[in-house]
Amino acid sequence: MIEFLFAYGADIFLIAFAVVTTLICLVRGKKVIYECKSGMRFIIPVLFFVCGLLAYIRYYDLVSLVVFVVLVICGGVFMITPSGFGHKEFIILGRGFPYTKVDDLTYEKKEKDIELSFTYKKRTLFLFVPLDKETEIKDLIKRVRREKEL
Repeated sequence: MIEFLFAYGADIFLIAFAVVTTLICLVRGKKVIYECKSGMRFIIPVLFFVCGLLAYIRYYDLVSLVVFVVLVICGGVFMITPSGFGHKEFIILGRGFPYTKVDDLTYEKKEKDIELSFTYKKRTLFLFVPLDKETEIKDLIKRVRREKEL
């Protein structure tokens, strides 16, 4: 009986965690004023899929199937979470990085896009923008640098 409660309690926790995390990231993503692509945005949906698949394989019952479906849907919704420039922060997959705490903001032209990189707490993060948006990106970078000087 205890194993049964623990197993389904873990499934309920997993569903709640996935739904709450996805909703929080979507709400934070609404703060994006200029959208960019972020690197490695497939990792979290893949993790959701693997967790759901493991939950389904574990018991092959209706609850496990519901966990799998919810996690796959949350992973899919997570893929559409916008990343980019906010009013006072960079937002990458729902997580904010204030302009005032960002270091080493650089951009580099690549073959197909512009690669923006910045350091936040000793971690380098990347955003990608199409080459035809270069003037807009330069203006946004100037704004970020002004914000940083404050």
